[in-house]
Amino acid sequence: MAVHVRKVKDPILKLLARKIRALEAMKNRVRTLILGSSHAQMGYIAQDGEFNLGSSYQDMYYTYEFYRRYCRTTALENIVVFYSVFSQGSMLIRTRDARSCAGFKAVAGIDWEDMALAEAMKLNRLCRPFSRKATQFLSSHPLQKDDCGNEYDYIPVRTPKASDRALAHLKNNSRDFDMTTWLVKLVEEAGRRRQKVFVVIPPATSGYRAALPSGMLLFDNVRKAMSAFPDVKLLDFYDDMDFCDGDFIDWDHLSSTGAAKLTAKIRCELAPKQ
Repeated sequence: MAVHVRKVKDPILKLLARKIRALEAMKNRVRTLILGSSHAQMGYIAQDGEFNLGSSYQDMYYTYEFYRRYCRTTALENIVVFYSVFSQGSMLIRTRDARSCAGFKAVAGIDWEDMALAEAMKLNRLCRPFSRKATQFLSSHPLQKDDCGNEYDYIPVRTPKASDRALAHLKNNSRDFDMTTWLVKLVEEAGRRRQKVFVVIPPATSGYRAALPSGMLLFDNVRKAMSAFPDVKLLDFYDDMDFCDGDFIDWDHLSSTGAAKLTAKIRCELAPKQ
């Protein structure tokens, strides 16, 4: 079904516009690039020399395409990719939020993963108005020179029960297509450039985890895929007991306190070993 321009708004358009502008301004100073969905957006607090390009609706295809856009920047050494319960089968253009694909195209120039589906939904019709809206937003919001892409105004996702949220994510985990192939492509290309890849499985609340199969089962696919690359570090915090439910703003997104805790753990892994 085609989307109607006048009725559609993109919830991540302003976020993407702000992040892309900020990253373009400092890209040749960024040594560590953080990629992934809203779990990356809310899970890592970037500092000077780092940039958090995580965003809602960023599936593995868009993570890979963002990497391709910035992989040749002069300082880039580390790529941190968040991989969540839903990452294995979450393909944005096949969801009810497919309009956000036009946001990625309008702001970052990333083409459709499925051209035929994009044409059927007439997503191209959204690109021009989305581009115009992004430009208008940026014109009234000056660039902050210390903007490392961090997110402080995320609206928590409210569902009545943790299981509602968790089981919705589980559906994407078991789709009949495997988005991990895009992560494999990213890892292969990073290896050729001698860049280090860190795949992060983020923590979740106890209620969220209780509604799902074990972490070993949920992430078996990505473990097997990454085992072919001995230089890739898979950092699994899914069942990390250092995180309590008070570290989250909802069932699966970290608060600033939780993000600071996770950032410290990841940054410790990024540090060169003596």
